[in-house]
Amino acid sequence: MPIDKTDTQAQRMPAGKPESKGLANSPQDTATGTVRPQDGPMERAGTEAEAAARGETGPSDGAKPE
Repeated sequence: MPIDKTDTQAQRMPAGKPESKGLANSPQDTATGTVRPQDGPMERAGTEAEAAARGETGPSDGAKPE
C-alpha cells in the first residue's frame, strides 16, 4: 500500500501525554500538547466541625440578612 499523505491532527500531536506536573486534571493545550498553567489552589469548603469550632450554630450563621 502506498503511504497516505493526508495530514491529520493525530500525526501532528506528540506521542503520549505530557506529565501533569503534580496536578490531577490539568488543562491541556490541544495545539501544542503542553499543560496550561493554572492559578493557585482551589478553596475548599469548610466542614461542620470547623464551623462549630468558630462558634457557628446553624446555616444562618455567616449568611447575609434578607
